[in-house]
Amino acid sequence: MITRTQSYNFPGSTGATEVYYTIASNNSCVSVTPASGTIDPGDTVEFSFSFASEACFSTQFTLTCYDDACSLPI
Repeated sequence: MITRTQSYNFPGSTGATEVYYTIASNNSCVSVTPASGTIDPGDTVEFSFSFASEACFSTQFTLTCYDDACSLPI
């Protein structure tokens, strides 16, 4: 098992008080923690990616986030 971390800052729209996010992959040889959550706009989340082997490094992830001000992906 190989683990890597990556941080992402969630800005949110003007007037937003919460940002909701999910991150996912369609490859079973990798997992990510936390996979979803609710945070304040401007906060940074540190994701931990666990890969079964180096062959999994090319996995694509989808990060989707919404905020309560616009309810659209940002």
